[in-house]
Amino acid sequence: MPIDADHENITRRPSRDDPGFVKLSQQLQLILRCQGPFKRRVWGLDPREKTDLLYRMLGVDDAMDELESVYSQSLALQLANKIEPFRDYLVALAAGSYSLEHNTQDLIWNKLFTDELPRLLPDRDNPMYWIIDGLDICGSGEAFLSGLANPSLSSIPIRVVVTSRVTPTLSRVCNRLGASLQVQVLRLDKDATDAQKAAMRPLVRTKLGALHEHLTDQTVLEGQGNFLEVNRIVRGILRGKSHPLTSPDNVATSQPDTRQYWKEVAADMSAGWTASKRAHAKRILTLVAYARYPLTIAQVCEAITRYEPMAPDRYDPVQLCGALLQVDGRSRLILRHRTAHEYLVAAEGRDLCCESHEAHGIILAMSLKAMARMSVGGTDSQPRLSLPPDSWASYATTSWEFHLSRGAVYLDGELLSIVDSFLEAPTVVWWIFILASSNQLDLLTDASAALTVLHARRSAMPSLRHNVDHKLLQWATEMAMVHGKFGMHLSRFPRAIYDVVPAFCPETSPIRTLHTSRDEASRLVVKGIPDKAWVETLAKIPVKNPSGIACTSQYVALSSFGSRRVRLVSTTNPCSAKTVHHQESVSRMRFSNSGHMLALASLRTISVWQIDIWVLRWTFAAPPAAPMVDMAFDSGDTALLAYFKDGHVWRYPLEDFAAGSCCLGPALAVGPDGRRHVPKAAAFNQGATMLATAYYDLPLSVWDVSSSGLRGPRPQSNAARQDADRAPDPVDRIDWTPAPCHVLTIRGGSAYAWDPDRQVERQICGGVESNFTHICTIPNRLFTITATESGFLHMDIRYMSSMAIPAMYGARHALLRTVQKSITH
Repeated sequence: MPIDADHENITRRPSRDDPGFVKLSQQLQLILRCQGPFKRRVWGLDPREKTDLLYRMLGVDDAMDELESVYSQSLALQLANKIEPFRDYLVALAAGSYSLEHNTQDLIWNKLFTDELPRLLPDRDNPMYWIIDGLDICGSGEAFLSGLANPSLSSIPIRVVVTSRVTPTLSRVCNRLGASLQVQVLRLDKDATDAQKAAMRPLVRTKLGALHEHLTDQTVLEGQGNFLEVNRIVRGILRGKSHPLTSPDNVATSQPDTRQYWKEVAADMSAGWTASKRAHAKRILTLVAYARYPLTIAQVCEAITRYEPMAPDRYDPVQLCGALLQVDGRSRLILRHRTAHEYLVAAEGRDLCCESHEAHGIILAMSLKAMARMSVGGTDSQPRLSLPPDSWASYATTSWEFHLSRGAVYLDGELLSIVDSFLEAPTVVWWIFILASSNQLDLLTDASAALTVLHARRSAMPSLRHNVDHKLLQWATEMAMVHGKFGMHLSRFPRAIYDVVPAFCPETSPIRTLHTSRDEASRLVVKGIPDKAWVETLAKIPVKNPSGIACTSQYVALSSFGSRRVRLVSTTNPCSAKTVHHQESVSRMRFSNSGHMLALASLRTISVWQIDIWVLRWTFAAPPAAPMVDMAFDSGDTALLAYFKDGHVWRYPLEDFAAGSCCLGPALAVGPDGRRHVPKAAAFNQGATMLATAYYDLPLSVWDVSSSGLRGPRPQSNAARQDADRAPDPVDRIDWTPAPCHVLTIRGGSAYAWDPDRQVERQICGGVESNFTHICTIPNRLFTITATESGFLHMDIRYMSSMAIPAMYGARHALLRTVQKSITH
């Protein structure tokens, strides 16, 4: 019973309010998806074959005595809708006072089906499948099925699928009639796995033929609904080399040759293609395989036919590449299986799909051309201020920098010229406007990073210069600065990118240059001394006697010596700040992993604020006469863990109030003389599952932390240190990378990363002239390094009376990301 997966309307019925409709639709769609590629491979059917699916669903209120005539009338009307000669025949009968509603079952069969239908369908090759649901809740249906099994109807190309939920007798009836009528019963009370197995059973049974039935059952069982595995087992049985596996362990270790399978599928699909069809199919599969996210059919067709330099003839993507592609419930083209994607991007799939760098270059060119076209508008020469969600331009605005970053190494002269045209035209300003309108300005930072990488690649090839080279870093800085300085305002007023932002940009700003070149009678003018170039400091916040700083992606928390107040400054709007008050002078601050809570500590008190609603939630008493060294929230933000100068770790629950605070134990190292040493510095990792401790005369150590206590320590071996050839410098600062967990330390003015599991340490920053004084991580998996003097990295946050908000943009942002990668990988 191979049902074609190309048909879209498989669930036509009188009412969608029936509770069984959704279940039926989902199960049938699942079965069609399972059978589609498998049956084409097994039987070699033409993927362009269009099979008609007729559908009928009865409700519980249908009278049993009218069952047979109701089904007969339904089948007659649906056949008339599909077959024009039969429709003309029914119209002629109706004109002659013949009525379906007033005839018995026997008369309908004799008049319509037995006598006329075979005569009207002499040349129909493709069978029609009639899906009947509700037969088990309206009656047994045996008489109706027997009527369909009449020998005189054997020439009618109709196949019947009966969907059943309750009645087991239907299966027995269908088995008795199986010799003369192709009927299958599908039960809809099964889960997805059972439905997949049900879809495979008729395929396996047909392919295995007269072999024993237990082979069919075992093949379906071992295949687990995976048509690749089922196909492998069936082939092995037919070749006499194997039988279905009976050991679950053997099934788990057996893998089908997926690439060879898809190679054969592709060969069958492309047999007989013309050169035009092959070129069109290659573009389709390239777009689907390398797109940032699934594309709709409309987007794929628009990209190929409108933005290709030599657009091939139009072909339907599903009809052309249906053996590899399918359409999901949101009209998006997706590959039929993950292994199909692996085949296309591998060397075996080069005939049907471009290589990675070529593919990203093609999609990049299509994207930039689409944005250029939309930015100049249509006949009115006005830019499009909104985009349809299923248009190719909509995809281009959110994904061109993705393809640029992945094809930056291989851009040829033609692609560089397209990028050059994009950067020197008003298109880029229009693109920023579209991002602001759709609240996706974060993509400006991604585009800045992609242009920075391209600039670095081009700088390494001085002999291959291009006109775009001097614009890359300039626009990388421009995009990052526009996002950082005007992002909040643009998200509220997107039109400001045209009317306001250019006037506040420096004299050398490309956006200002484009705006000045526009022929407008009046423009906003900002008087004063203009900046010659961008200044990377977004804002300066005066802080008297600064004592501490903590960061998230939303806030910067600042404290001062001897003050109970903590200022929280918004990173998106530095002019906006809120103040929270602690009971004593604040000595420690820590944001939660989610960024929604802030813990403040003093000598005797610990308080936890929920900063998304600005409410003090918890207050705890600290151990007496023991200053806090570090604190952190656990991975679920359900508890706060704190480490004190006396060497003990305390746990403060934030949800289970009945538990109360408790001491998890001491984290004291024992020296060679047997004395217990108190750490000089300590830090929890993100999630508070480990504690790193540094001592004056002992190696760096790591303790494992859990709700039941401490385990450790795991000291750093002397051979692991980068400076093992001399006495170690004392550790000044200590922190962690988020994942994988490496210990970050500053000693002797340099920064180091230590992997406690592999006992490997690397120097990540520093040198003879460097003087790094602080290192910190924040929950959004970035880290910053600051220095009292300009060294290897430019300072992000300075410990002085004028404190600057972090600004990691342009080349420096790329440098920080490079350093982070060297630590975490």
